[in-house]
Amino acid sequence: MAAVAEYMRPPMRILLIRHGESFNNALMAEPGMTRENWERGREPDPNLSALGRKQAEALGRFLAGEAGSNPRLSEVLPLGMLCVSPVKRAMQTLEPTARRLAARPKVWTDCFEVGGIYHASGTGSRGLTRSQMLSDFPIFDLPDDVTEDGWYTLDGKESLDQARQRAQGTADRIRELARSKDRGFEGTLVLLSHHDHLNLLLQALLGETKSFFHANTAMSCLTVFVSGHVEVRFLNCTDHLLGIGRIRTASL
Repeated sequence: MAAVAEYMRPPMRILLIRHGESFNNALMAEPGMTRENWERGREPDPNLSALGRKQAEALGRFLAGEAGSNPRLSEVLPLGMLCVSPVKRAMQTLEPTARRLAARPKVWTDCFEVGGIYHASGTGSRGLTRSQMLSDFPIFDLPDDVTEDGWYTLDGKESLDQARQRAQGTADRIRELARSKDRGFEGTLVLLSHHDHLNLLLQALLGETKSFFHANTAMSCLTVFVSGHVEVRFLNCTDHLLGIGRIRTASL
């Protein structure tokens, strides 16, 4: 009977979102930009660009229901727990949504972008410190592994194999939440992360090898069943960006 009761629990809806356009994204879009020059000019933990901030506000209006009815929105409401990468551009993207919903997003330190916090010059960075996060993002809940030394524990750039293993860990974490008798929240789990991390996460959740692309602030919705099975509701939705400006799918 216990096993029957377990599989009668409702499935969990999850909304995956990419961050808004960052300084690094805008830099790569400059005419004539090469990969080599981009690597030299990129920042390890960039802010959102001006366009990225507009995208973040548009996302917040959409998820708060301020942009009118939308069939995609009806599939994800009500929103439950909000989670976010510890990277600055991701937290900046989710902040307008959290403010509108009076929510306290949880920082998941395993959800940073593939490659991590690095620079071509070898300059080390550990990401935002605990004091910096508390000052810049006071409505976010921080885990214990965000310390006064930062949160990024690798020396230099993360390898692709390390990133795949990390994304599998995120997928396992999501499935465990779906199986949990007490998830601690009702409604859709929102996870705001990064292009390449979301690609690896979707591959891990769906058991597929094809690539999954997301424009800046694009949304994908999945249903995660107690059994661990995952079904796609929609992918790479940008309905909230109409009239905001250019939409690019590229990573970085």
